[in-house]
Amino acid sequence: MLQNINTIKDITEYSPTRKIIHIDMDCFYAQVEERDHPELKNIPIIIGGPTPTRGVVCTANYIAREFGVGAGQSTYEAFKKCQHLRLLHPNFELYKAISAEIRKIFEQYTHKVQTVGLDEAYLDVTDVQTCNGSATLLAQQIMVDIWNRTQLTCSAGVSFNKLVAKIASDWNKPNGMCVITPEQRLDFMGSLPVRKIPGIGPNSARLLKSINLTTAQDVMDSHLPKLTGILGANKATKIYKFCHGICHAEVEPFRLRQTFTSETTYYEPLEFSGLEKAIDDLSVLFHHKFSALDHAHFHQRTIAQAILKFRDEHFNTKTKTIPLTKVESRDLIEHRAWSDESLEKLTEQFEVFVDKHASIRLLGIGVRFKDSHSEQFELRLLDEPC
Repeated sequence: MLQNINTIKDITEYSPTRKIIHIDMDCFYAQVEERDHPELKNIPIIIGGPTPTRGVVCTANYIAREFGVGAGQSTYEAFKKCQHLRLLHPNFELYKAISAEIRKIFEQYTHKVQTVGLDEAYLDVTDVQTCNGSATLLAQQIMVDIWNRTQLTCSAGVSFNKLVAKIASDWNKPNGMCVITPEQRLDFMGSLPVRKIPGIGPNSARLLKSINLTTAQDVMDSHLPKLTGILGANKATKIYKFCHGICHAEVEPFRLRQTFTSETTYYEPLEFSGLEKAIDDLSVLFHHKFSALDHAHFHQRTIAQAILKFRDEHFNTKTKTIPLTKVESRDLIEHRAWSDESLEKLTEQFEVFVDKHASIRLLGIGVRFKDSHSEQFELRLLDEPC
């Protein structure tokens, strides 16, 4: 009961004072290709592969998205939705170089920059005096600077913490901006479906829906003991805060990855017979995302374990860790991809690990670095606890 009282007091006395900008590039990989190849601008394109029948979509341009094509789909599924797609293989070295140029723009204004992948970043501009100390004007200036230097557009969210700024950056895409002030916090958050809130995954959303809580306002109007009964104390408290727009996480300029996971959710449950192909596609997605990480995450480090994840149609979730040899670690760091031998071993482990009689809702492959903590972490859209 003491925990609940303290949490409610924390919420009612929440007085945010920071100024946070979240910059999110608009379909970054696809936009780069459109910039460099203008003939692609008026046709649906996806970045991914390696072929129309094998692999996954990293990103899609906005024309392709009109057909229901999106990141994380298999390329086979994407071509079923849009037969006229153009498939391009990712050029990560180019994307990294452009991302580095964009980061230089951020650092002209503040050194409190936390990048997430190649296409998004948080900036703490609380103490920045440029643009008369206005975070809104500063975000506008950064958007102009990015366009002038790269001829690429981005979207910006401006708010009082990382959580709300990230949600806001998605509000007026593409090439738009959304500003949420502390006074607008509860009204803005209350209008959101719970699945729009970073940190609330499909399993938590399903549990909330089971007690008729589908929006943040529903959660705000509920009581912590009720949430604790279905989510557990820690998760209930965290989600209760998220739905109120509360986040105390700071912008951290750089932090080494401890774990990395790529996951695919199957909205039409997958049967066991399709497992081998699904793992093959998932390994391609892993390679695409792993290749996009900053080189600093791998410098003089060892990958100790592979992480397997499985969720069935009843949302029962299991994880398993597999130790990696020094050779496997070295190959994975060098190539950012699983070797044929390693992938074969992972597939064999999955075939034992996955329930043959259950439909597959989610599969995940990840790694844990040697210097990371032993407990399992599930990747979230925010980078540290709020």
